Amino acid sequence: MKPAPSQITITLTTRQAAKVLLMQKAISEPTTYHKILGGLIDLGFATALKTLYTDGVLNQESYQKGLMQLPDYLRESITNLNSLGPCNL
Repeated sequence: MKPAPSQITITLTTRQAAKVLLMQKAISEPTTYHKILGGLIDLGFATALKTLYTDGVLNQESYQKGLMQLPDYLRESITNLNSLGPCNL
């Protein structure tokens, strides 16, 4: 069963909203701010997983659990980076 979403309101500055609008224009298919921000959260989460695991803050089990929360394309990206050693996404 899918967990119920949390209701959060985010206020963006004019500059931040313009940046999200530019991202929206760069995506070939119609999309929403919600989907764009969700993707950015996933990317930030992936970066945090990689950083914390590389720094030894996360153990293998926690790292694997975190990977399972990512979309397939990000999970594959991170696991491919693991074979190269520490680096940025």
